[in-house]
Parts: sequence; structure tokens; C-alpha cells
Amino acid sequence: ALRPYTGDDAAVRAMLGAGEHVQSDHPRMAAQARQIAEKIPDAGAAAKAIEAWVSNHITDKVLGVPYASALATLASGQGDCTEHAVLTAALCRAAGIPCRVVMGVVYTDDFEGQTHCFIGHAWNQAYIGGRWVGLDAAIAADAARIALAAGNGDPLDFIGMTQSLGRFTITAA
Repeated sequence: ALRPYTGDDAAVRAMLGAGEHVQSDHPRMAAQARQIAEKIPDAGAAAKAIEAWVSNHITDKVLGVPYASALATLASGQGDCTEHAVLTAALCRAAGIPCRVVMGVVYTDDFEGQTHCFIGHAWNQAYIGGRWVGLDAAIAADAARIALAAGNGDPLDFIGMTQSLGRFTITAA
């Protein structure tokens, strides 16, 4: 890893590990992380560089891709928010930056004919400077998000959360 986390928080350390969908230990992932971030000394700036690289790398932004792995997304350059999130997590972890995948909802002015609504969304949080910092390679930083769950990138981490989608209403106070 380029900048290994040296703290003793087990929950943070867990977000450095590889998994079935976040193959941060694969040689191709490590090589890509080095190419993006090895000359950037600051972990926060390195995470932002990874976020920007993923946003530019995924040129075929399609909703029809099933939950693809980071390695598959690295190869294909296609996917929706979940593919952006697992690839961002894998590259951050390969660079030694703890990173988790967050699932929730994001506000949008227009989505497939619906206006002013919240839709399901995935993004990341990287552990930088002693706190979790939001990263979103799929949607601009100023979008309103509500996190419902965070995990290591395995889709099974979020099965329980899907039961709540569509069963709540958000109103202005």
C-alpha cells in the first residue's frame, strides 16, 4: 500500500481489506492505484484524485449493469453508481486509504421522468485525518445524500437496507 493506515481502530482497518467485489489486493488494482496516487503525498488529495479518475474512467454510465466487481469495472469502464463505488473503494484501499461503500438515497431534480425526488444511490467514505470523508465518483459533490448503510462493498451488506427503500417520506420542516 502507498500510505498504509497505522491506527488501531478495527472498524477502520476492516475497510482496507479486499473482498469478492472490492479486489484491492489484485495486481492490476495495485498498479492502477500507484499510477493515480503514488506521487500525491496527502491522503485526502490522493482520494480525490482516485475519485476523479474513476469518474472519468467509467465512460459508459449505464443503469443496467448488475452489481459488478471493481476488477470487472476496471476492465469494462461501464456501470452505475455501485460500480463507481466499488472501484473507488478498491483503488483507495490499494493505495492504503481505508474506504467503505455507502448505500442510501440522493436527491435529484429529474430522474427518468420523475422530478424533485430521492433515488437509491451508492457512494464512498474514505477515512482521512481521523474522520470519514465523502467521495462520489458518480454524482457531483453538492448533491443531497442520506446514508442508510455502509459496508465493505459486498452487496449482501445492503440487503436489509433495501427493505426500507420506498417505505419512507421526506418532507421539509
